[in-house]
Amino acid sequence: MRARAAEIACVGAGMGLLLAAALVNARWFERHFLRYYAFTDSSEPKLLVLARVGAAALGIFLLVVVRPRLRRRAGRRGAARRSARRLASMWLRIALALAVALGTSELALRWHYGPPPPPDAFPLPLDPRDLPLAQHDLRLGWVLTRSRTTVQSISGRTIHFAVNADGDRARTQDEKPDPERPTVVFTGESIAVGHGLEWDETYPAQVGARLGLQVQNLAVPAYGTDQSLLRLSDALPRLHRPVAVVNLFVAAQLERNVWDFRPRLGLARDGTLVSLPSKSGLLHRLRLYGLLRGEMPYHDDSALPLTRALLRATAARVRGAGARPLFVMMRWRPSAEFEDWLVGVLFEPDRLPLVRVDIDPAFRLPADGHPDARAMRPLTDAIVGALSQN
Repeated sequence: MRARAAEIACVGAGMGLLLAAALVNARWFERHFLRYYAFTDSSEPKLLVLARVGAAALGIFLLVVVRPRLRRRAGRRGAARRSARRLASMWLRIALALAVALGTSELALRWHYGPPPPPDAFPLPLDPRDLPLAQHDLRLGWVLTRSRTTVQSISGRTIHFAVNADGDRARTQDEKPDPERPTVVFTGESIAVGHGLEWDETYPAQVGARLGLQVQNLAVPAYGTDQSLLRLSDALPRLHRPVAVVNLFVAAQLERNVWDFRPRLGLARDGTLVSLPSKSGLLHRLRLYGLLRGEMPYHDDSALPLTRALLRATAARVRGAGARPLFVMMRWRPSAEFEDWLVGVLFEPDRLPLVRVDIDPAFRLPADGHPDARAMRPLTDAIVGALSQN
C-alpha cells in the first residue's frame, strides 16, 4: 500500500512538473521567483528557461525512471515486510545526511559572513562600506550617524559623506535646513542618498540648484518604503514651506518592506498600517534561515499590497502637509518594460504621480553597480521637468 501511494505521488509530482514547465510564463516567474519581482538584467530571462527545462527534466525522470521502480517494488510478494528494516535504515541515513549537510552549511555561512548579530545589535542589510555611516535605531532599524563626515574610497574616488545634526546627508555636517525656506524633500535609499557620489553630483543637490529651492535629503542606504515614510513623517512638521517630496522607488524595496529582522510597518486585516516589532527567535539566529528568507527563489505576493499601501500613505502624508508628491522609478534598459506590471499594481490604482527614467546601463560605479555621476543628469532632468509643470 505504501509503495502504491508512493507511485501515485510520483505520478502526480511528475505530471505537475511537466504542467508547470508548459504553463509558467515570464510574468509569473518574475513575480514569484526573481528577488526584485522584475527582470532587471538581460541574463535573467535565461533563468526562466533553465527553470522550465529543469522542471520538465525532473518530471520526466519521475515518470520514466522512478515510477517503474516503485511499481516493481509494489508487485513483490512480502516486500513491505522484508524491507521494513531496510526502509527504516534508509530514512535514518537520509536524516543523518541532511543534518550533517545543514550543520555544515550553517558553519560555512558563519565562517564567510560571521555569526548573526544579537537581537539588540545593529542589523546588517547594508553594504560594509555603508556601516561606518549608520547606527542602530529602535524605531527605524538604522539611521545615518548624525553630525559626522565620513571619507570613503569608492570606485577609485575619494568621497566626502557629510551628515548633519538631523541625520540627513547635506553639503556639510554643520548645514541644516531653514524651516522658513521653500524646500524640496527627497526620500529613498542608497541611490537617492548619493552612494559613491559627492554632494554636488547627487540628483537632489542638482534639482535644488536648478529650481532655486532648498533641499532636504532624508534617504538612507538599504531603506524600505516604510522607513522612508516614517522619516518623512518626522521631518515634514519641522518644515513650514515644503514644496514637493520626491520619492525614488526601486524594486528592491519590495523585498525590504517585508524584512522581519527589523521593526517595520505591516498591514492589519482591515488594510491599515500597523507597527510590527522585529523577530529575533531561535530560527532567526540561523544564517541558513537568513539565506532562505532573502535569497531562495519563491516568494508570495504579500509585499505588493503592503507596498501599495505604503506608497498611498506617503502621498497622503505629503498632500496633508501642503506639498506635492512625486514618485520616480529608474530603469537601466531604455527599451525594457520589465516593471510595467509593477506600475500597474503599485501606482496606477491610486493614480500616484510617477516619472519613469531610462538610464544607460554603462552609467554604473565599477565597484558595486550603483548609478554614477552621469546617471544623475537624466534623473535631474526628469524631476525638474515634472516639478516645473503646473
